[in-house]
Amino acid sequence: KIPAEFLDVPEVEEAMNELQYVSQNPEMRKIYEERLRWQNNERNLRAHHYNKGVAEGRAEGELRKAKETALNALSMNLPLEQISKLTGLSSSEIESLKSR
Repeated sequence: KIPAEFLDVPEVEEAMNELQYVSQNPEMRKIYEERLRWQNNERNLRAHHYNKGVAEGRAEGELRKAKETALNALSMNLPLEQISKLTGLSSSEIESLKSR
């Protein structure tokens, strides 16, 4: 049941008309359900790509911050072993930063 105040809302009226049409025709109901599945799959795919992009961006930012910290530690003449423990970077990664 839909409250009376919503019956005059164009979107609700349109949805009710579509529901009535779809529910009377088995072939249209099948097409409608397939469309809903497709929309759901598209939404899930977009969410997956968005989440993947966020995770990649976060990892890139963390690496950039570790390199920045390593450069600062190098300027303070800290030993490579300490810098590696501090940043999580390997000694070779830190060495490559020296040449910048």
